[in-house]
Amino acid sequence: MVGTRWKDSFDAFAAADQQQAPQAGGVLFVGNSSIRLWSGLETQFADQPVLKRGFGSSRMLDVAAQVHQLVLPYKPRLVVVYAGDNDLAEGRSPLEVFASFTHPVEQVHAVLGAGQDVGHGDGARGGGRGRHGREPWRGSLLSGNGA
Repeated sequence: MVGTRWKDSFDAFAAADQQQAPQAGGVLFVGNSSIRLWSGLETQFADQPVLKRGFGSSRMLDVAAQVHQLVLPYKPRLVVVYAGDNDLAEGRSPLEVFASFTHPVEQVHAVLGAGQDVGHGDGARGGGRGRHGREPWRGSLLSGNGA
């Protein structure tokens, strides 16, 4: 269930989905406002169906909590997550952010299949969070086939 903090964002996602149902098997970008504000994303990935589901000031914890609404209904081929910089800014360690990332990966694998790819962008670059004294942590592509 989406709390009131992101109700408007999730209502907008639902309205957009009703207006034009997203194609299954595409590339789903989820995370904070960096995803929502990424201009040209659709053009950069013009050869495949792309869906953006970024919601402002969200943390990896929030993405993990909303994976049932944010990811699973779309049945994507690939999920790209960009979140974590807000977690770091709030004082969470890179390992804590990574632990938050593994939960939605496990959920995606359980529902959509163990071979489903879920990737994460670098959580320290987006908002220049290096100023907060946090070491950057590197995301990776996690798949159920050991890649």
